Amino acid sequence: TVAHPAGGTLQELPDGTRVWLPAQYDRPGEPAFPLVAAYLPGDRDGGRLYAALAGSVAHGLADPLIVVQARDCATDPSAALDAAARRYHAARGRAARAVIGLGDRAQCAVRAELAHPERYRAAAGVSGTYDAVPRVTPGARPRLLLAAAVDEVRQRASGLRLRAALRRVGVRARFLDEVTRDPALGGDAHRHLLALVSGYLTEELHPHPYRHRHSHGHRLAYFRRRHRLTRMAVFHIH
Repeated sequence: TVAHPAGGTLQELPDGTRVWLPAQYDRPGEPAFPLVAAYLPGDRDGGRLYAALAGSVAHGLADPLIVVQARDCATDPSAALDAAARRYHAARGRAARAVIGLGDRAQCAVRAELAHPERYRAAAGVSGTYDAVPRVTPGARPRLLLAAAVDEVRQRASGLRLRAALRRVGVRARFLDEVTRDPALGGDAHRHLLALVSGYLTEELHPHPYRHRHSHGHRLAYFRRRHRLTRMAVFHIH
């Protein structure tokens, strides 16, 4: 264990891979957690991402996830996810795996999903710029979200160019933009953006742990909170 960001636990495996366990990880009776590989720019502690994920769970907008930090953009993180699945209480299989990239590492996550959609259920590129259209596996149907906050003009333009290029080769990507600060979540527009992205990953990943383990009343309140996320996102995702 190397740190405790956002109430969770950040651990480092023998090969140097870092894994963030959410605060819910050690609670008795918790179901297996989905795994998300994360390409993080510079900061290996991923403080902004972990704080946003923890806040989203606290507000009922997303389910808790295990985050595995990808080592570098040239390496596909599926092997690291396999190692984490063997060591931790993680859900197995592609349906419970996703990949996310932030900032200048957003293109790494997009590249991983487009090249190997059979390994991941979904991917998200957040606040990124994209130099070229990544290689797309023929006949694949990747699930991809590109996202930018309201003040990220350059990132929005780059993401829209990539989405248009992907459409020309038969790939449809969702685009989330013009996200502003949400006082209910605290923080700035980027915190809100990551909250929406975590909700997207929760919707895509299976299993949905909280759908099955809580009482009917708890589940109903949970889905009402999640519906708030849908209402927030519907004005932005296109």
